[in-house]
Amino acid sequence: MKPLVKALVAFPRASLVDIGANIVLYRLQAAAMNRNSFAFEPFKPNYRRFCHSIHTNKGFNNRIKRFNVAVMHESTNVKLQPGWRNQGGTRVVSYGKDETGKDIGGVAYTLGVTLDDRMIKYLPKGQLFT
Repeated sequence: MKPLVKALVAFPRASLVDIGANIVLYRLQAAAMNRNSFAFEPFKPNYRRFCHSIHTNKGFNNRIKRFNVAVMHESTNVKLQPGWRNQGGTRVVSYGKDETGKDIGGVAYTLGVTLDDRMIKYLPKGQLFT
């Protein structure tokens, strides 16, 4: 956590982008420092947990943009496999047009997006990096 705090202090206009957000600790720290963050978590049980955590911490809801999607190199459908004993170990097992369906048998499906797909409308004008 110390490296994150140090970076946010050094760059006062910085926002946090967290891919694979899991349980939200870093986003809560950034929100406590009055920073915006973007959290991407594709696995629905983890996503629900961190949404609950954000709502529990009053005043953080509007600082943390949440997305229940996987960040990929292209927009596509994604098949996830949760970790055996650790939901934080969820991984993408395949992706493509044929990966559609409901969450069944320990396998979860979600949408994969590029960062540009989801973030561009939230970035302040003139603050885009290429």
